Amino acid sequence: MHRIFDIYKSWPKVTIHSEIYTLILSLYISTLLNQKLWAQLSDIQTDQSLTNQAIFGLALFVLLTTLNYWILSLISWGRSQKIVLVLVTLAVASAAHFSNTYDVHYDTSMMANLLATDYAESRELLSWRWLWSVWIYSVPVVLLGLSTRISKLTVTRKVTHKLIGVSVTLVLSLMCLLPQLKTFTSVMRNHHDLRHYAIPVSMVVSGIRQATVLKAVPAEKLVKIGEDAQYQAPVDKKNELMVIVVGETVRAANWGLSAYSRDTTPLLRKKYVINFPYAVSCGTNTETSVPCMFSVYGRENYSERKIKETQNLLHIVHKVGFGVTWIDNQSGCKGVCAGLEFVDAKKFSDPKDCFEGHCYDSNLLSALEWSIDHQAGNQVIVLHQIGNHGPAYYKRYPENHAFYQPECRDTNLDRCSKESLINAYDNSIRYTDKLLSGVIDLLEKQKNKNVSMIYVSDHGESLGEKGVYLHGMPYAIAPKEQKEVPMMFWFSEQYQKTYAKSVACLKQQSKDPAHHDHIFHTVLGLLNIQTASKKQEMDLSQVCHG
Repeated sequence: MHRIFDIYKSWPKVTIHSEIYTLILSLYISTLLNQKLWAQLSDIQTDQSLTNQAIFGLALFVLLTTLNYWILSLISWGRSQKIVLVLVTLAVASAAHFSNTYDVHYDTSMMANLLATDYAESRELLSWRWLWSVWIYSVPVVLLGLSTRISKLTVTRKVTHKLIGVSVTLVLSLMCLLPQLKTFTSVMRNHHDLRHYAIPVSMVVSGIRQATVLKAVPAEKLVKIGEDAQYQAPVDKKNELMVIVVGETVRAANWGLSAYSRDTTPLLRKKYVINFPYAVSCGTNTETSVPCMFSVYGRENYSERKIKETQNLLHIVHKVGFGVTWIDNQSGCKGVCAGLEFVDAKKFSDPKDCFEGHCYDSNLLSALEWSIDHQAGNQVIVLHQIGNHGPAYYKRYPENHAFYQPECRDTNLDRCSKESLINAYDNSIRYTDKLLSGVIDLLEKQKNKNVSMIYVSDHGESLGEKGVYLHGMPYAIAPKEQKEVPMMFWFSEQYQKTYAKSVACLKQQSKDPAHHDHIFHTVLGLLNIQTASKKQEMDLSQVCHG
C-alpha cells in the first residue's frame, strides 16, 4: 500500500481548477459513455441532411454535457472530489455497458426493477465482458486523476466558482438549444424514449422519481376494498382449491400451446387446459406487472401509488374465509401478499438444485404439497416462479433437461448465436411445462375439492429482435415480445361438473384477446365470490352469461 501511495505522490501532476476537472469528465461521459444515445439519435434523423444532423447533434451534446457537469459539480467537493468522480465514472461506465449490450432504458420502471433485483439476479449480469468494459472506459479517468492536482480554494471561492460554472454552461446551452428548439421539441415528443439513453442524467432523474414513489405499505394501512365481498358456496359444499402460478419472463411467441413452431409444452398438451394465445401483460417488468395483475386498477386505470396503497385480489379472497398462501421462488411478492402467509420455496429445495442464490422451480411442487396438506378449508395458493429469468436462461433448468442443443451458456447474449439463445430460452420453457404438468398431477389427487389452476407469465422477453434483449423497456414503446404472454387455465373434473357454465364460457373467451386486467375479476368469478369491486364484463368466466 505504501508503495502504491509513493508512486501516486511521485507521479508528475499538473495543477488544474476543480471546475475544469469536472468539465473534462463531463465531456468524456457525454462523448464516450453515451454511444447508445448518439446511435439512436442518428437512426431517427435519417430524413435530415448531414448538416442539420450535425447542428442538432452539437446542440444536444452541449445540453447533455451541461447537465452532466451540473450533476458532477453538485456531488464533488473538497479533497474527495477525484475519488468521488472516479467512482461515479465507474457506475456510469457500467450503465453504459448494459445500455449498449442489452438496450437498457433507464426510466423509472427500470430503476425500480434495479432496486428490487436481489444479488443473485444481478450477479448473472456481472460478466468478464462487463468488467473489461468498465475497466477500459475508466482508464482515462484514472490517468487524469493521477496526472492532475486540484487547486486549493476556500469554501466561499468554491461555491462562487461552481455558481459561475453553472451560469456559463447554462448560457452556452441556451445559445445552442434555442435555435434548435423546434427540432428538439419535435424529437422529444415523437421519440420520448430517447431521453432514457442519456447517462447519467436519465438515471438521476428516474432515481429521484423512484425515490419519491410510495414504498410498500403495511397491511393494516392499506385502503380496504371488497368489504361487501361474499362467498357463495356451491351446492355440493365441497371446498375450493385454486393455484395461481405466476410465471417469469415467458413470452407468448415461444409458448408451444400458442402455435409456436416448436412444441415447448408437450406435457401440458396432454392435459385438459384452456389456453389464451392472445394475452397481454400489465407491464414489462416484475415490479410493475405482479402488483398490477392482482390489483383492481389494472393497466386500464394504472396508478402505481394507488396499487401500492390499496388491498388487492388476495385480500378480498382472504376476507371471505379462504386461506391464502404466497409461495415464492423468486425475489418476493412485491407487496401483493402483505399481511398474508408467505413461504420461501427455497426451504423445500434439494441442495443440489440450488446454486448462486437461485433454486430450480421444482421446489414449488414440494412447497405446494406441504401447503395443501397443512391447511383445511378453502384455499388459494400462489406459486411465484424463477421461470425464464434472464440472462442466464441455462441456469433455470438442470443439465439433463437441455432438450434443445446447442444452448447459449453466456450471459452476454449478443455473443450467442440466435439459435443457441432461443434453444436455452425454450429449454427453460419446457422446464416450466414440466412444473405445471406436475402441479396438475398433484391437484388431480384432490378428489373431494373443486380444484382450478391458472398460469400466467408476468411479462415477456426480447431475444435480440432489433438488437433488444431482456425486458423492462418503457411500456409505450416496448416491443410485443415483452408484452405478449401465455395465459392458461385448468380445472379438475369435479370443478367442471360444479361450474360447467363458467368453464364453457372461459373456453369460448379463449379465442379472444385477454389481458392481465382480467385476472382480478376472473378469479373472483371462478371462486364464486361476489363484490361490487368485480366487473362482470371483465370476468372471462361470466361475461357470456350477461
